[in-house]
Amino acid sequence: MTSIQIDRTDGLSSSTAIKGPCRVATTANITLSGEQTIDGVAVVTDDRVLVKNQTSGVDNGIWKVSTGVWTRTKDFSGNRDVRKGTIVTVTDGSTNSGWWQVTTSDPIVIGSTSIAFALLVQPYDADLASWAAITRATGFDAFVAAPSSANLRAVLTDETGTGAAYFQNGALGTPSSGTATNLTGLPLSTGVTGQLPIGNGGTGQATAAAAFDALSPNTTRGDITFRNATTNARLAASTSGYLLMTNGAGTDPSWAGFVQAGTGAVTRTWQGKARDVISVKDFGAVGDNSTDDTAAIVAALAAAISLGASVYAPAGVYRVSSAITLASGAAIFGAGPTQTVFRTTSATANVFTVNGVSCGLYGLRIDASVTRSAGWYVDLTGTAANFRMINFTMGAPFEAIRIADAVGDALFADGRIDDTVATTGRSIRIGTGTGTGPVVLVFSNVNCVASTGAKPQSHLSLFNCGDISLIGCQFIAGVYNVEIAPGASQGVYSVKSTNSYYDQAGTTNVRIVPTSTGVVKRGVFVNNWISSAGTHNIDIEPASTATVDGLTFSCNEVFGGTYGYYMTGISGNLTGINISNEMIAGSSSIGIAMDTLTKAQVSNNIIGSVGGFGGVATGISTFGTMSKVQIVNNDLDGATTKINTAGATFTNGSRIEGNIGYNPVGAVAAATAGASPFTYTAGTSAETVYFKQTATNTATITQGGQQIATLANASTYYPVDLGPNESVVVTWTTTAPTYTKIIH
Repeated sequence: MTSIQIDRTDGLSSSTAIKGPCRVATTANITLSGEQTIDGVAVVTDDRVLVKNQTSGVDNGIWKVSTGVWTRTKDFSGNRDVRKGTIVTVTDGSTNSGWWQVTTSDPIVIGSTSIAFALLVQPYDADLASWAAITRATGFDAFVAAPSSANLRAVLTDETGTGAAYFQNGALGTPSSGTATNLTGLPLSTGVTGQLPIGNGGTGQATAAAAFDALSPNTTRGDITFRNATTNARLAASTSGYLLMTNGAGTDPSWAGFVQAGTGAVTRTWQGKARDVISVKDFGAVGDNSTDDTAAIVAALAAAISLGASVYAPAGVYRVSSAITLASGAAIFGAGPTQTVFRTTSATANVFTVNGVSCGLYGLRIDASVTRSAGWYVDLTGTAANFRMINFTMGAPFEAIRIADAVGDALFADGRIDDTVATTGRSIRIGTGTGTGPVVLVFSNVNCVASTGAKPQSHLSLFNCGDISLIGCQFIAGVYNVEIAPGASQGVYSVKSTNSYYDQAGTTNVRIVPTSTGVVKRGVFVNNWISSAGTHNIDIEPASTATVDGLTFSCNEVFGGTYGYYMTGISGNLTGINISNEMIAGSSSIGIAMDTLTKAQVSNNIIGSVGGFGGVATGISTFGTMSKVQIVNNDLDGATTKINTAGATFTNGSRIEGNIGYNPVGAVAAATAGASPFTYTAGTSAETVYFKQTATNTATITQGGQQIATLANASTYYPVDLGPNESVVVTWTTTAPTYTKIIH
């Protein structure tokens, strides 16, 4: 057995107090080795022997027999294994069987302290017929011979008083003198009658309640007792809702209401102060990630609305099984998105349905304990307006936020939506009906990320809405990071994206594809990062009966993808496109691809190797009819093919001008003017046309209805600068002049 160390004030462990039995105990000094006979018993290997008679008492103790040198047993080998009073049982032997006890004083150090043992009790076969073998107290023999009270008193050593001994239930009697003390065993219920007055140490009352009242200083309902400087005192009841307040050591307590710091503060009840904020736990919510807290949260919201207060959800995981409706004025504040979690147990039910005015969710997280297949974490519908959701996270939604037909504004700020369901899920869906859709929607620092790599259908889908602002947001790793796709009788108006981040789309970062009679009008994308799409970074492709009109892209960084911009219109349904001051690089096919555009301007862009990204195969490629299209002042030096106009027709003042790496295209060989008057019209680029008349007759040059020059037998050319699609008229009489040109 091993020792168990415990505090000595608690007593010694049983293994120290009583040892396992030994077979024999020595009767004299022995050699601590080899098998031998002790006290008439032949001990063998592994027998336990109580050695108590060694010449050097240091060697006394419990030893284990061996054919070689004996060893101390493990329960008698350490300093904590033995104390004065330790008991050892000896089972065999002619003379020494019985219980032996250590008599050496503490402390005992094994191997250093001489240890002595004494027989604790007589052997079971001791001769008890004679008192001679028993040590007896003085007077014991006289008491046994004549057991009187006087003889018993002689045996005792702590007696007081004289006279006959008193036994329990005997008559106590009334002493003639002296003080009654320590009357242990006196039966008060039967041994004492009457009521002892307070002055004599009693209460003077027959019942506990009456006795308490008699001793208490309180006189009025609601009083409490406290200790003042000298005695127990009464503190009278005060204003309802006040609490007992300590005023520090040495000062009496008092009743106190709540007083806010600052000049002009008024005293309120503590109950009134506590009701400023209603906790979901006030109505039974547990937040243990096990209990269904739906009913408690609904009750808390109802109470808060009736009182004009907010609801607080302390740290915890609150499980909900059905939609919680936020009516007008309802607001829930959490302890932060890492502390307060609303966790739905339904695969399809909404978590929060908002159909009221001036509602809000703050400082919380929403996620699910199951895989979601339908429904929304936050659904704005009906008459929802002036909604705020700030400092939030959402995990693994099918669709995290839907704004269906809300009539007012909404703000979502400082939030993150992670791991929307792959392939079919959408992080945010706005506008599902027709007619007037939701308007004035702001997303500020809202990050939508597919961190697991499984890409959702889209992070932001716009179908029928207006005045959408995306400020400092991130949309990462959706199939489409943003899709603007109004359908029949739907429209998306005035989308503004600034300082936002679109990256790693499976197909397209920004996809603008109205269908049927859908309309997209007025959009501004400024100072955004748009990069690394699987195919298109920006894709604008309205259906034949749909319309896209008035989109501006400026100062964006557009990197990677097969196409930087891919724009295809049909018969004038893609119009008013402005792409300027962009950096476009790393596109494996075309930086800007345009097919059938009207009123488009592509200007002051750097297209090619820039910003650490490689060049592009073709800088700008045009197809179809380009009406009123301006491609001017772009830097195309990093594109293998600068501008490809094959298959495009430029009309209505379209021009290609001042593009580094492309204009001037170069000189054209000299030609002879046609029949007088000869009209020359420039192409889509600016040109300088050089006229020369070598014959003796003259020729006149008219531009814009004004004669600007007369040519006569000159050996040098006269230059005329023409803008794209501008004309000049040459009139001659006998010999036609010659001309050449440089296209810029």
